[in-house]
Amino acid sequence: MLDRRSLFLVKGSEIYIFNYEKGDEDILMDAMMDQVQKQGTSFDYFDAAALSKQLAFMLIAEAKEILKGSP
Repeated sequence: MLDRRSLFLVKGSEIYIFNYEKGDEDILMDAMMDQVQKQGTSFDYFDAAALSKQLAFMLIAEAKEILKGSP
């Protein structure tokens, strides 16, 4: 079963949505860096860092939940 997830950012009139599957966070990070390099968007390194921080907090929360269930 796939565990689909999304991160999104609203910046002015632009909405950036990054869909990914659990375990593919490295691919997500690559996609954000690709977006930074794209011409014609306002998505920048600060935006990628903000979403990366949000992702890190989500992963830490998941790890804490897993550890709670450990004997």
